[in-house]
Amino acid sequence: MIADIDVTALGRLDVAADGSCIRMGYIDTSGREVVLNVPTECLSALVLSLPHVADKALRLRHDDDSLRIVYPASMALVERSSDPDVYIVTLGTPDAFHVSFGLTAPQCRSIARRVEHAAQSGEHVTRLM
Repeated sequence: MIADIDVTALGRLDVAADGSCIRMGYIDTSGREVVLNVPTECLSALVLSLPHVADKALRLRHDDDSLRIVYPASMALVERSSDPDVYIVTLGTPDAFHVSFGLTAPQCRSIARRVEHAAQSGEHVTRLM
């Protein structure tokens, strides 16, 4: 049997002292604080799933498949990874959200060319890869 917990507000977000899990606090509809302990082994799946479900919820709520959640980028960092053929490209927002991608030099060049082409042509959609 699945137990639903209806959340009205987010609470604290902490990391266990040994890094074994994160503790995500919520306030339920009765005003109780509920804490969800998520093992670090599950974090990657959670992080990768949330943007998809958030976009899906937005599109369903507004009945518009063109909508997506867009974050303003306030920083970009390019650095070498331990693999000499891969660059780590990190984009960040003003509120400290950031995400990193591993890209090869050809992928970086392709993105640069396509962004330049979109800027010059006025295209609204350009598939980068």
